[in-house]
Amino acid sequence: MNINTLKESTLETKTPLISVIIPVYNTEPFLYTCIDSVFAQSFTDYEVLLIDDGSTDQSGSICDQYASKDDRIKVFHTENRGPSCARNLGLDEAKGQYIAMVDSDDVLLSKDYLRIMYDAAVNENAEVVICGHAQFPQNEPLPSPYGDNKIMGIVDGLTFNRHLKTPMKYVHNCSHGKLFQKDLFHDVRYPEGRIFEDVSIIHRLTFSCERIVYIGLYMYGFRIRPESLEHSASDNTLREAAILAIHDRMNFFTSKGYPEMAKKEEQSLLRWLTKHKK
Repeated sequence: MNINTLKESTLETKTPLISVIIPVYNTEPFLYTCIDSVFAQSFTDYEVLLIDDGSTDQSGSICDQYASKDDRIKVFHTENRGPSCARNLGLDEAKGQYIAMVDSDDVLLSKDYLRIMYDAAVNENAEVVICGHAQFPQNEPLPSPYGDNKIMGIVDGLTFNRHLKTPMKYVHNCSHGKLFQKDLFHDVRYPEGRIFEDVSIIHRLTFSCERIVYIGLYMYGFRIRPESLEHSASDNTLREAAILAIHDRMNFFTSKGYPEMAKKEEQSLLRWLTKHKK
């Protein structure tokens, strides 16, 4: 979809059902594809918050181009402070009842992504809805969504965080590929200045949930880029970030009275450090 074909929105005075938060930093080659995949959605009752995190390429200008064409878009230009700060700003400004996080180099592979996720949240009275993500290298064609949109299972937050055998194999700690009730973020924000920031909070968002729904459709496209923050960081930075994130989880589960879950997190950290040792 060409940017010039975007139609003016009539939702200016209406509270949107979904806030789509997209942190943006130097992803000019992929940004059109990302934003176009949102505006191709069959579900239209949303707002898009583009957080330009001090981009030095044309990403900020691209954001402004879209905002001039559709009033569902809000653009915020900030100094470069990292994805956590960008996401937190988006959360502070979001008006929707639900939150969808999208990375600016990724893509929604199905035009029904938001509709399927929202319908599952409402029909199943779920606080969180999870679909699968399809990984693909940055210069390869976009994959097609696969699977189906059947409900594959429903678990509570304790089961989710225990990492017991779940109905789906792709339970992961990332914020993308999920739809969250906004109220879950009431007193939760991403830790600033960190990698693996998702790992540091996903347990806080989900622990008290009564219903987390898994959908058997892989429809979030996750682009693998060597230039991404996680892939370009030094080994020492990655190790430090992993230790901080898992310590957050261990302390949380201990405080909730689940020392066995804290121990399991410690074991997972040791496996990760062994795998990524110099």
